[in-house]
Amino acid sequence: MKLLRTRFIHLFFVFFLLCFSNLRAQTVLEKAGEAYQNREWKAVIENYGHLIKESPFNGDFHYRLARAYFMSENYPLSKKHFHHAIEHGVSTNSGYAFYFLARLEARLKNRDKALAYLSNAIDYSPDYIRIAKQEEDFQLFSADTKFQKLLGNYQPNKDSEIEAWREELQFLKNRMERSHYDLFHYTSKSKWDSITSDLYAQIPHLSTIEILTRFSEIGGLAMDSHTYANALFGTSIGYHFNMLPVEFYFFGEKLFIRAAHSNYSDLVGKEVVKVGGKTIEEVYLEFQERPVTGLDNNFQLKWQLPWFLRTPELLFGKKIIKTTQFVTFELKDESGKLSTLKVYPNQKLNPNIMLSTAPEDWVNMRDEAQNPTPVFLKDPHRTFWMEYLKNDKLLFVQINNIRDMEQESMASFSDRFLTAARKNKAKALILDVRMNNGGNAHIARALVKKLLRSEYNQPNKLFIIVGRNTFSATMPPIAALDKWSEAIFVGEPTGTRPNFIAEGNMFQLPYSGMYASVSNNYWQGGFNSNDSRKWIAPELGAAPNVRDYKNNIDPALERIKKYLRSVP
Repeated sequence: MKLLRTRFIHLFFVFFLLCFSNLRAQTVLEKAGEAYQNREWKAVIENYGHLIKESPFNGDFHYRLARAYFMSENYPLSKKHFHHAIEHGVSTNSGYAFYFLARLEARLKNRDKALAYLSNAIDYSPDYIRIAKQEEDFQLFSADTKFQKLLGNYQPNKDSEIEAWREELQFLKNRMERSHYDLFHYTSKSKWDSITSDLYAQIPHLSTIEILTRFSEIGGLAMDSHTYANALFGTSIGYHFNMLPVEFYFFGEKLFIRAAHSNYSDLVGKEVVKVGGKTIEEVYLEFQERPVTGLDNNFQLKWQLPWFLRTPELLFGKKIIKTTQFVTFELKDESGKLSTLKVYPNQKLNPNIMLSTAPEDWVNMRDEAQNPTPVFLKDPHRTFWMEYLKNDKLLFVQINNIRDMEQESMASFSDRFLTAARKNKAKALILDVRMNNGGNAHIARALVKKLLRSEYNQPNKLFIIVGRNTFSATMPPIAALDKWSEAIFVGEPTGTRPNFIAEGNMFQLPYSGMYASVSNNYWQGGFNSNDSRKWIAPELGAAPNVRDYKNNIDPALERIKKYLRSVP
């Protein structure tokens, strides 16, 4: 009996401690954040209402409270707090507040106010064009000419194809001028006006593919990687781009056919000397001087030009070839022997052309390698994964996209790989992002924080493999680790600068239906606003090369192993 009473007291004491600790953990701030995350609007109103009394100048608090009132249909209080959010500033941007104000006024049938607020929101982010087209609150004004013009939702001039293209050019020009973070940071306004005016005048004399290509070059004038008007992702005018069944890759300054469909197996491993009679240097210069999407640096072009070269229509629009039926290549084999061959497109262009590796059933330069598949190519399409390299006592972590997986968040994965490193007593942690071309930078905050706090954030314990595909949303977390951690960078330079203008705000143009995007954010990941680096360059250089690739050797991993052998 005494034993039972003792156990009961013990269990009660444990229960009390658990309850007490949970009570302490759930601060008003945490309750508010959790309620907002779970969309428990009544709790949001209660908790953020309390927080705002103590901190009335926090724009994020006002924004969240305003959304809760909006969802609760308390429009006067919602409007009040959205205006406070705009006045004090929102950490993402104030476009969100303007968009909800537009919806609010639309619900109240105030057309002019709804239009004005929606225009403000789109100026912050053109992504609201796409969102607003699907928004039920604006259906009342769907036939309104001003709303249609703002959203590019109007019927183009059916009587004149020329005028329809010209209206579309004006729509794109206006949107870029109003929404871009700093449109004239590279191209002067006078040059911008001159080029757009010239295209306006030349439209009657250009073919469809020439117009589409020129539109792409207009987008490229912004000279940032996320501003474009690109038909490669599709159109609604029945014009389709096609794709060559070969994969190109730059090893150093030379372009090779790294893989190909079995119909072109004899091309694999050969160097590309000319495309349509133009040298690779001339083709590279054409895309560098008149890019079809803005360039952050030349390593971005090294990554993207190989998939541009797979598109006959784009090469035709660039006047590199004279027909879209095939592309003629001059090739050089290992002995230096030259040959000329026509390659024919075999399928419609797929946006997945941006994938880092060729289809598994294609013939590949690595097919005759005696070594096993290198670890970095074992699962390049999986969002994130890890493997412990037992012989070298290294934990290899590959993150191929900055996103959560359906079955696991990146924050949870970060805990898991750090636990695995400790459990295996790994002597170093390797983070491989060389094939990571972006996602959502905010998702990587937990990854960065956990790495900075971990025991692996010390000299010779943390290595980050980067490359030309290290791009977009991958850069803010990587730049943060470059700035604050003890990480050693390995590989080749990144495809984006530490400080860069970006943000994918995709919308469709009104006539062609081609996809466009206008960057509205400046990401300062460098050491300060004057950090002029064009990329994050590795401390341990290990660029891809033909010999290692053909033999299934990872130069970056081998460079890390060699470095660690030199550490006392």
